[in-house]
Amino acid sequence: MADLVLFVSRTVVKVKGKIINQKGLREVFDEACDGRLASMHLDYDKKDDLTRILLSPCRVTEESTQDDQGKQLDCRTVFMVDKSVMHDTIKDCGGKDAFIQKVWMPYKKARTEDNIILPAVLERADWYEFELLSCNLRRGSKKATTAFRNRTMEAAKVFFLELFAEKAEDAKKSKPPARLLDDLSMIIGEAACDSEKS
Repeated sequence: MADLVLFVSRTVVKVKGKIINQKGLREVFDEACDGRLASMHLDYDKKDDLTRILLSPCRVTEESTQDDQGKQLDCRTVFMVDKSVMHDTIKDCGGKDAFIQKVWMPYKKARTEDNIILPAVLERADWYEFELLSCNLRRGSKKATTAFRNRTMEAAKVFFLELFAEKAEDAKKSKPPARLLDDLSMIIGEAACDSEKS
């Protein structure tokens, strides 16, 4: 079944078909990751019958609540990003404030109708941390529906996962996030082959 894996890089694994046993693949990822700063995101393209697995050098924690109708509402997403990757990203932008102004604000204005807030980027001992907060208004003081808020939060999460994955893809092999993602991509590629597909 090895021919089902079409492509493997440090941050991307492409597999022919849809991975049915996503829970099993996540268990393999969690065990291999062992609490280190990394995340995995799966995206299935029905047209091409292809699953793209994105590995990124950050841990993502999502918090949700219920709206007035009892539907799940994604209200807060926290990113803990590998220090070297975030440092390089911030350095390329010209500082933490510049990261917010040059990376986040253009995305926010173009893609979220101003309903997601990124208050600050905080430096911790071994990582950088920031959060995205969803609010119930859209540009022009229109009310944001739960479906819209969930869509924009998911898209913003993927935007940052892609951004940090791109930085890690170009990092020197000797850097810890590069070594971690190199190992994870091989493990996930093998596990994806063994997973049930449709």
